[in-house]
Amino acid sequence: MNKADIVAIEKAIGYTFKNKSLLIQAFTRRSYCNEKRQAGDTECECNEVLEFLGDSVLGCSVIYEMTGKYSSVDERGMHSMLDEGALTVIKSNLSDKRMLSSRIDELGLYKYFLLGEGDKRESISRQPSVMEDLFESIIGAIFIDSGRDFEVARNAVVRMLDTEQFLKKNYKKNPKNIIQEYAQARKLPFSYLDKGCKGPDHDRTYFRALLLDGKEYKTAKANSIKNAELAAAALAAEELGI
Repeated sequence: MNKADIVAIEKAIGYTFKNKSLLIQAFTRRSYCNEKRQAGDTECECNEVLEFLGDSVLGCSVIYEMTGKYSSVDERGMHSMLDEGALTVIKSNLSDKRMLSSRIDELGLYKYFLLGEGDKRESISRQPSVMEDLFESIIGAIFIDSGRDFEVARNAVVRMLDTEQFLKKNYKKNPKNIIQEYAQARKLPFSYLDKGCKGPDHDRTYFRALLLDGKEYKTAKANSIKNAELAAAALAAEELGI
């Protein structure tokens, strides 16, 4: 791997390594190291431990991103727009073999593999499982190079996966987050008004409305306070065209 290769890789992943050896190691398959050691080079390190580390960092990064987009926190605690099952599906879709290998393919990173001759003959660099391993290895290498800074590694995951585009295409954003971002960007005060409730304890309907910059929007109803606020936010977002 030459200097031009390293520059191209760093540009593709949006991260510049302080220790270039970590970048090279992320692309190094065991087959390559085995051949190097047979030739007397005992210093060669393959990417398997980086892959193991990167797998865990990747999973945490995806969860962090999802909970940020689909949940909100207030004095009552954390409220999620999606249940555990739905979040599990999104996590799986964002971090499975198909997604990781397709992103490595789209970024053109498979071209920089360091492979043993046997692996080259079998053209394993385009195999989904091998490209999946490479994605995880790169994340592991970034995590170590950054001084084990999770935020740096998480940002790399977001860039490399293009999570914003994926989620925008496949899942709706939490309406409360949409309102919050809109209000904060314009420094507008907002809150959710308690418009009462009705019905017996076991089948109660709650009513809530958004108050944004002094204007009260349409009242929404739902079977819980959380869902009523989500519905109120959705109504206001629709009226605001956001």
